[in-house]
Amino acid sequence: MVDQDRLEAARLFFSPYDLDASAAKKRSTYWIGYKVHFTETCDEDRPHLITHVVTAIGPIPDRDELPEIHAALQQQDLLPQQHLVDAGYVDAEALVASQTEYHLDLVGPTAQDHRWQAQEQKGYALPDFFIDWQHEQARCPQGQISSSWTPTRTRDQEVIKIKFGYATCGACPVRALCTHSRQRTLTVRRHEAHVALEAARQREQTKEFAEVYAGRAGIEGVHGKASAANGIAPVALHWRATHAPATRGNCRCHQFVSTL
Repeated sequence: MVDQDRLEAARLFFSPYDLDASAAKKRSTYWIGYKVHFTETCDEDRPHLITHVVTAIGPIPDRDELPEIHAALQQQDLLPQQHLVDAGYVDAEALVASQTEYHLDLVGPTAQDHRWQAQEQKGYALPDFFIDWQHEQARCPQGQISSSWTPTRTRDQEVIKIKFGYATCGACPVRALCTHSRQRTLTVRRHEAHVALEAARQREQTKEFAEVYAGRAGIEGVHGKASAANGIAPVALHWRATHAPATRGNCRCHQFVSTL
């Protein structure tokens, strides 16, 4: 279900011609209207067939549409083995739900760690810490144990805040490699979601991922040409299935912006 507060906020910017059409932005594309999500098979040896279409409020995040898309495909017995999508659909919780509820593999670029430790590749990033889920604590690269473990919600997502004590960090000889603050804080997803996201990030670096995800290449251009005359601009979503739908093949999902 779409978060109601987010939906109401989206409605603050609307077209006088259509009260459900909202102002939205995706990367460099701005529009007033909707997003249209297409699901299409993409087996190399078979015709590509559109199997599902759904129209959504423009500003609603892409990942929020996945449950509806997957439920509809399941009802039609058209769920794929692999679902190729762009980064907007790949989220830790979406990775878990796709596998546990629909037994499909969600494939796409993950959101990268933008903290300075990971970006500069010279500090202690999240993968450098050992997370002890059973005892609800973390151990830093220097062997120190966290002082608190707090489940909470951030941006409507379940997360865990793990903090190390002020005294522990203050006395650390390599604190400059770890934090610019008085103490180090880690923010992680719940256990299943954290494991799924880290596994997806590791897979993304492999040759196998590149080969599988190549099946999504060119989709915006193909559908963009066909849609331009109708005021629909491509913004990217795609899913894939490796066999015919009845045998759970590969499919791709595409997403377009519908403008007024």
